[in-house]
Amino acid sequence: MVFLVLIAPIMFTFKEFFQIGLYSVEDDFNNEYSDGTGGINVVLTLQYGELEFYTINADITPISSGDVINYGILYAHNNFIQNGALRRESILTFDPPGDSFNDHTGLYLALDDNLIIRGQVEVQCFVNGTTLVNDTISYEVSFDIPISRGDMSNVDLMIYALFFMYIISIPIIPFILSVIFKPVFGVDFDEETLHKNKKFVSYLSEKAEEKRKENGNSDPK
Repeated sequence: MVFLVLIAPIMFTFKEFFQIGLYSVEDDFNNEYSDGTGGINVVLTLQYGELEFYTINADITPISSGDVINYGILYAHNNFIQNGALRRESILTFDPPGDSFNDHTGLYLALDDNLIIRGQVEVQCFVNGTTLVNDTISYEVSFDIPISRGDMSNVDLMIYALFFMYIISIPIIPFILSVIFKPVFGVDFDEETLHKNKKFVSYLSEKAEEKRKENGNSDPK
């Protein structure tokens, strides 16, 4: 029963727990300076919904290394491209510099479809301890859809089957355990067994009485 309770959250959120239909691609794009690097981290995330419809997010954050200080994003131009065709274009400026840029859309994507996010981001960096520079960084992140609508239907059927087995196991498993580990107390005995038990108890009582008398006779006067 404890096991059934522990796995309950998993059974009710199976896809989320195992991240089925959730995909993520990440990459860094940097410019190099004499005292370090300044650039952006790009994350492309896809979440399968229903009927091959995906919710898609592009998250861009400024990064730096060494002694370079990245103050943030001044300008962002992002494109969502499906199989070579532009599906969405976004342009955004920041003043003061922004600490992140997020772009999102929704697309129908079939098995082996190619999705690309491509664009340019201008960041403001402090380099060499003296100079403030604005640099434009180009990026491109690509992902090929690895699963079909039929595959997801099979996954859904498997989840339904596992959930059904979990539900019916709730009353069955305690019953099975009670049979396997049946306690002694509460078990019905036949008359012959009860008679033998009474004779054994009587025998023990007689022996105890004889022992008590022997001890009493051996006491000194």
